[in-house]
Amino acid sequence: MSYLNLTKYPPSADFLLLTLGTGVILLAAIERMPARVTTLLAVFGSAPLFFYILHLYAVHALNIAAGLVLGSDGKLVSVPNVAALWLVAALVAVPCWFACRSFAAFKRTRTGWWWRYL
Repeated sequence: MSYLNLTKYPPSADFLLLTLGTGVILLAAIERMPARVTTLLAVFGSAPLFFYILHLYAVHALNIAAGLVLGSDGKLVSVPNVAALWLVAALVAVPCWFACRSFAAFKRTRTGWWWRYL
């Protein structure tokens, strides 16, 4: 990867091609998925800000709990590699899905214009 000039600020052409190209490929892959999978993923999109805030607090609380269990006196702990981090994120996303589904149903019953931003 050292031959690519991936500067984020200001964005280089390589950075834009890599990020936008990956996004387009993922979008094409998601469009080809069965409807059941896309409706499951749409739950996260129905309450995006709620999911974002909820998962940050959930991962942080899980990290503190792991620190207490491992005996690090409540200090934050680290995962051994990126794969473990993705596994933790996937495990946190499951209960967040149910919370997002409930919050999206709650949002649909409200009439305030500002609810669509949450």
